[in-house]
Amino acid sequence: MNKSFSILAVFGLLVLSACKPTSTPTPTDLLEPIRTAAAQTVNAMTTDIVATSLSLPALPSSTPAPPESSTQQSPLPPATLLPLVTTSATVGNAESNCDLAEFLDETVPDGTVYAPGAKFTKTWTLLNAGTCTWTGQYAIVFMSGNAMGAPAAQPLTTNPVKPGEKVTLSLLLTAPEVAGTHRADFKLRNAGGAIFAFKDPLKSFWAEITVGNTNLAGRLNLAESICLANWSNGTETLNCPGKPTDPTGYAYTHPKPVLENNAEDDENTLILGVPNQENSFLRGTYPAFEVPQGAAFYAILGCSGGNTACNTSLSFSYIEGSAAPKQLAAWSETLDGSFQRLDVDLSSLAGKTVQFILTLSSNGSPIGDRVHLMAPIIAAR
Repeated sequence: MNKSFSILAVFGLLVLSACKPTSTPTPTDLLEPIRTAAAQTVNAMTTDIVATSLSLPALPSSTPAPPESSTQQSPLPPATLLPLVTTSATVGNAESNCDLAEFLDETVPDGTVYAPGAKFTKTWTLLNAGTCTWTGQYAIVFMSGNAMGAPAAQPLTTNPVKPGEKVTLSLLLTAPEVAGTHRADFKLRNAGGAIFAFKDPLKSFWAEITVGNTNLAGRLNLAESICLANWSNGTETLNCPGKPTDPTGYAYTHPKPVLENNAEDDENTLILGVPNQENSFLRGTYPAFEVPQGAAFYAILGCSGGNTACNTSLSFSYIEGSAAPKQLAAWSETLDGSFQRLDVDLSSLAGKTVQFILTLSSNGSPIGDRVHLMAPIIAAR
């Protein structure tokens, strides 16, 4: 009995204890650090996934999706793919590459000096860099500037120019009467009337000349003033500038000539070639020029690069008024891989107004008789 009472007493104390209000401490979650680290990892993975989705297109995955978790989580925000950037000129598009030109060469370098009203022929060489053939319905058209007598449009070719082929375009132009720099810009037009030129649609090709006199502070550049001179072969007056294929002789300039040693230079150079006849000659007479004090004639003479033969003579003379020409100096030039540096003292002519004359002669056969005069200048020392 005493034992039963004791048990009942203990039980009663426990009941009373449970009924007494007490402050219950918040239970500690031992897994909280783990859950926090996991949440941070998921957040970092989410950031990486979104960033990857923004920079790369979605690829099909062969990895099976993980099973759904019983734990409810907020869904990831959908990845936003950036739109593809497109340009107006699509590479490889047959239509955009149909009509396309590439510049190769030209005559009459920019800044060539002409007398007012002088006629000259400007020539460009272009490559058909497109995928369409240029026909007789294509044209070269004047776009802007001073037309210098050019037509509004001129047929581009008489024979078809296929992709990869070259075409030479020539226009007969007239120097304006007003002194200064003048420029005419041109482009091409296809059979459908569309204007085109090069890969950069803003680019054109042009003729740019200077109209004025040669007496510029006592300095005469015979290359820049080439078309102020009168060029002849003793029988007829020649066009200026000429072309190396002219059988009657020619004079033209080149900004990057190939020299006798087959090296290329970047000095504007006077190129002279005799007529295609034995013992023929080419003569250029420059306009009147007042010789300054202490003047001299300078140039570098050589046979033009690429020649297989060359045997010529060059003379430098002058005319004063109606007097007979007087020779100042003469040189023989053959294909030997070397140059001659010309230096002719003109102090005896100081203050006089004279016309200077260049004469190139073939010594027998004219084959290969083409020479270069690099930086041919009359100026004070």
